[in-house]
Amino acid sequence: MALTDQGLVFVWGWNSAGALGFPNRACREQPGYMPNHGADRAAEMVELLAEPTNLPLLEKISSISCGERHAGAVSVTGKVFLWGLNQHGQLGLGDTTNRDYPVLLNTLAIRDLHVSRLFCGEWATVLLLPASLEDTNNGQDRLESSN
Repeated sequence: MALTDQGLVFVWGWNSAGALGFPNRACREQPGYMPNHGADRAAEMVELLAEPTNLPLLEKISSISCGERHAGAVSVTGKVFLWGLNQHGQLGLGDTTNRDYPVLLNTLAIRDLHVSRLFCGEWATVLLLPASLEDTNNGQDRLESSN
């Protein structure tokens, strides 16, 4: 996965569990799959991408991270988008259904939390929140896990 200076995300490799954010047959066939709003149900399934391909996201991106088979991006406005394997709840969406498209992590938006970076591990995701001006933590960033 790569991030350009213009805030575009490029992905390539194996799309297992939707890890690249493109339509994946195994994701679409799993119980409880929730299709992307407005997604084309007849979209071509992507099993692998042999060269860097732009992943369309709703906003300009400032930070990206890859996990075992999930990935995420933080927009310049602090919104978090996650996709891929969710077997252990690592996408932070309140369920364990894999997603083959980027999903906005709404729980942070509801709390008006803005993320500066994210770190995707093997089975977890960690978010870095900038310290607020009122914070007594001497301006240090703080970490929160989505799993």
